[in-house]
Amino acid sequence: MKSESYTVRLSARSRVHVYFERDKKKVVDFTVNCEIFHKKQKKWIPILRYDTAHDHLPKQKYKMPHKHILHNKRTEVIIKIRMRDYNQALTIAYEDIHKNFRRIKYNFFI
Repeated sequence: MKSESYTVRLSARSRVHVYFERDKKKVVDFTVNCEIFHKKQKKWIPILRYDTAHDHLPKQKYKMPHKHILHNKRTEVIIKIRMRDYNQALTIAYEDIHKNFRRIKYNFFI
């Protein structure tokens, strides 16, 4: 298996960090974080994350992709993505963040 990661700036204080593992051309695990730089805390904090980090289905090696929507008030909403193709789920996650970044950022602060 091979792991890859990269970071793309969305603005001066916003970025997307992508990490995935693949077996040949097939993605087997991934995380896509949308982060902002918090001035007061002086660190990068996630405001939205897509991943396959947990939620194993019984007696299967499959981990259901899901989306963590984070809020400034420390609340979190998790939405499962019913998709078995991790390559497609990774692409959808990255595109969602790029297309909807302003709304994602706004929702974090309300």
